[in-house]
Amino acid sequence: ALRIEPTSGDYFTIHVADSSAITTLSTVSDGATDSDLILDIDGDITLDSTTGITRFYLAGDTDDYASLTVAANGVTTLATFDNGGTVGHLTLQPDGDLILDPASQKVIINATDALYFDGGSTIDFNSAHITIDATKKLFFDGVGLGHTYISESSADVLDFYVGAVNMLKLDEANDKIQFTGGAIELLDTTDAADLFSITVAASGATTL
Repeated sequence: ALRIEPTSGDYFTIHVADSSAITTLSTVSDGATDSDLILDIDGDITLDSTTGITRFYLAGDTDDYASLTVAANGVTTLATFDNGGTVGHLTLQPDGDLILDPASQKVIINATDALYFDGGSTIDFNSAHITIDATKKLFFDGVGLGHTYISESSADVLDFYVGAVNMLKLDEANDKIQFTGGAIELLDTTDAADLFSITVAASGATTL
């Protein structure tokens, strides 16, 4: 081991294990935790491990840590490990914008996962469209399998479901609009008591 001790009790060591050449750089402060390690390089810093894995521990806890893994083609994984549970959260908190700019122009959330916005915030789409794959649904129940949603059930057919009932169908393919529920009411915007209604009952009996 190499030990550099500028003052008594405050020192820096380089220790190499006898059998495996595992090398440890350590700083020790006499009675404090201010023995920082600063790399002030006039050039790049390159970490080149055979496994491509770099681990980050807190105070020697080797069970709970973060890791950065680089694989073939530069595939990179930033992961956290919580030995006692699933609270190894990862927080990105820039003092500015958070910019995602992949070359593929895709930001992917895996099929079994979900994206949540917490805290009552709003989502703004500036100069952008929102697209949903055909037959997929836009839900309004706060859950992914609710009973109130909008869906394009087939080409050029848009369905509005409320309480799992297809209340409105806009069918451009057959040039028709279908209402379900038995009654249609057109209300006066200033007085709800003034209205025009169409009610359809059994056998097609219709009342205006």
